[in-house]
Amino acid sequence: VLAITADESAARLLCEDINFMSGTRTAYPYPAKELNFLEAADISREYEQLRIAALSALCRGSCGVIAASAEAVMQFTLPRNVLEEKTLRIQANSSVSQQQLAAQLVQIGYRRCEQVDAPCQFSVRGAIFDIFPSQELMPVRIEFWGDDIDSISWFEPETQRRTEQTEEILLAPAAEALPDAAQLAEKLTALSKSVRGKQAAKLKEKFQADAEKLTSGALLPDIDLYFPLIYDAAASVFDYGFGAVVFCESAN
Repeated sequence: VLAITADESAARLLCEDINFMSGTRTAYPYPAKELNFLEAADISREYEQLRIAALSALCRGSCGVIAASAEAVMQFTLPRNVLEEKTLRIQANSSVSQQQLAAQLVQIGYRRCEQVDAPCQFSVRGAIFDIFPSQELMPVRIEFWGDDIDSISWFEPETQRRTEQTEEILLAPAAEALPDAAQLAEKLTALSKSVRGKQAAKLKEKFQADAEKLTSGALLPDIDLYFPLIYDAAASVFDYGFGAVVFCESAN
């Protein structure tokens, strides 16, 4: 069920009530994301990650209700097939090189750091590979034996102590804008040649500079500018499929 509420606080409260009554996490908030059109140094993707967590749970069949404000459901998101294709499945007793896994995580928006303490981070220390999946409440620790995955365990980020083991973990993307760098660079180069008007010179300079950054492997902090160019068709939460859509009105 997609429940459309009056605002973000009503969506969060609805999820808390449903999860409390059901005794399990079956309702997920889907907040409106903060769009960034500036070249800021540090951008928070917290709301974006909450949206991905809800969509990921829906794709897995573990979500009963998504609660969202009208603003949130009107915003574009990544198509369902892209979310499913970009989600990594890591299984115990399988094989993958740490270098390959790190490269895959960077491609779907994760950030490498010294120690994992927040969603969408990963760290590598010898044979230990820590990851905080974007859609989970706790991080996981993968222990390698060469290129073989020996074990996968949840752990507490505060104490760094392992809790229970799991046989597999899904790693959903960390961002909704997941461009093919080469394709987006080509589109920006073509776009720079077609712009007209008073601001044409500045736009051309901007598009060409961003195309060069993408070609060199750099990330664009203002990637939201190019969301319409990244995917062939615009997608919203409605495209993920629901048995019912309900509108929640306040008793006041």
